[in-house]
Amino acid sequence: MTQPAHDKAGATLRWVELAESLRSTEVLALHGQALLRGVDPDISTTSSVNLSTRDVADLKEICDKVADRADRLQTLIAQLAAAEFEVKRRDLERDAAAALAAGVADVARVEVLARCLSVKEGFRALAEMLRCTDFHTSWQHTTVGHVLGSFRDADAHFVRRLTAQALLSPEAEFDTCDREQIARLATVLEEHAATARCR
Repeated sequence: MTQPAHDKAGATLRWVELAESLRSTEVLALHGQALLRGVDPDISTTSSVNLSTRDVADLKEICDKVADRADRLQTLIAQLAAAEFEVKRRDLERDAAAALAAGVADVARVEVLARCLSVKEGFRALAEMLRCTDFHTSWQHTTVGHVLGSFRDADAHFVRRLTAQALLSPEAEFDTCDREQIARLATVLEEHAATARCR
């Protein structure tokens, strides 16, 4: 069963983002459950469970994040047709590259998009975004090395070599880089994209 073109546009990426959002929500929930281990209806009458101030603060943060994820999940599922769908890597790469090139303010989403893309396709899209938008300024406390290392086939050694060519440290944070540094990085990314082979 196939879907109309307007339903399919970007749908593959949305399915992957839905799956990733569910996985990250599960991790948060498991962390919260671990903090609340022993807090249940069967709690012993002869013992108690101690929650530190830090535990309470962590639990509040977890609940806030889960609530945010729930909103994101509702948005994603509302955008998806209630019909049979086949998730294909080729479609995913196309959708992810288009989304990244257009610009993304949420660095967590950037990481998901990067994991969908090879160095060849991903670096080209990231370079286009860096040249045409200022979204990277919202990626606070996120290093250049971390983002570049999120792409397929981009190991730590490769990332160090790449950032050195751009005259940057892998520990440089995106929101602190000036326009000249970003332009240099975009040029290096484009050069590597032009010579890289798709795997």
